[in-house]
Amino acid sequence: MKKRLPKLFSVVKVDYIRNFILKIEFSDGHINTINFESFILNSRNPMIYKYSDINLFKKYSIDDGNLIWNDYELSFSLDDLYKRKTL
Repeated sequence: MKKRLPKLFSVVKVDYIRNFILKIEFSDGHINTINFESFILNSRNPMIYKYSDINLFKKYSIDDGNLIWNDYELSFSLDDLYKRKTL
């Protein structure tokens, strides 16, 4: 049985756990803990790979319900974060 997504949801809280792992809470109460390490370290795109610097990675923010880095230089769709599809 497929899990149906709520019609509207957003990121409301993000906690840094360790390394490249973030705990993401959504407006409907759903929580995912996501490890971004493989995605970032295996990227050939220099705009993504630069976040292999853990100090840059930790500079994420929430903007209008989206998890972003450096004014949308790096971001993920809410649907992908909710379903953990991209990682």
